[in-house]
Amino acid sequence: MGESICFIMPTMDGGGAERVVSILSGEFARSGCDVTLFLTNSTHTAYALDKRVHVDTSCAESNPNSLDQIKAIRAKMRAMPNTVFISFMDSQNLFTLIAGIGMRNRIIISQRNDPHRAFGKRRLVRAIHPWLYALADCVVFQTQDALEYYPKYAAGKYRVILNPLNNSMLPRYEGERSKRVVTVCRLNEQKNLPLAIDAFAEFRTRFCDYTFEIYGEGALENDLKRYAVSRGLAIAFISAASGRMFMPAFSMPPCLSFPRILRDSRIQ
Repeated sequence: MGESICFIMPTMDGGGAERVVSILSGEFARSGCDVTLFLTNSTHTAYALDKRVHVDTSCAESNPNSLDQIKAIRAKMRAMPNTVFISFMDSQNLFTLIAGIGMRNRIIISQRNDPHRAFGKRRLVRAIHPWLYALADCVVFQTQDALEYYPKYAAGKYRVILNPLNNSMLPRYEGERSKRVVTVCRLNEQKNLPLAIDAFAEFRTRFCDYTFEIYGEGALENDLKRYAVSRGLAIAFISAASGRMFMPAFSMPPCLSFPRILRDSRIQ
């Protein structure tokens, strides 16, 4: 048996971090690792998981608050002392680091957000989290720019790893492309979709025959719809609940897509 690995996630609902965890957990399991997925907030799983991945929903089933989650993660560490814990998402990163104080487990955390926007309106936590993150054995970033936000004294712990892709999901397309611009993401503040809408409004002044489709769900959906109307745009907002899946939209003649750096940009 290979390395023992436990992923910490609040939920496995549809989203970028969830997709990455589904891919990584499967790859680790196939390589011979003993892999556990520990869910702390919700038992729902939107992505197919390798059957060898053990899914533990005991914490999520108890409707836990923050302290409950920290206690549950610490109990999991105590039960799995030789396991590497890999955490995704802001709150779970902090919970895992706090839970790991005095424990022998190695801890890896993934910072997938723009650090300037991390933790939303919790400004104090946002201000001190770089020094807390430095307590981890390793911190993984998606960009060099994000890495450089954190304390230089812990630079030896930092790694930049790009998002993994499942090549079987998007076969290479050769042929004429449709005149659509699409993006897929959560409809929340961190994604900065007003900037994408502004960019499309400018783009459309030169290419008026293109349309814009936004796939995703989130608290800002109605606000974004109103903002699109205020910019004079008829943007299609398509959610998973509508019954239309994301991937079939991309299996049609390919279109342009806004890169993540635009959605996560700090530019206002």
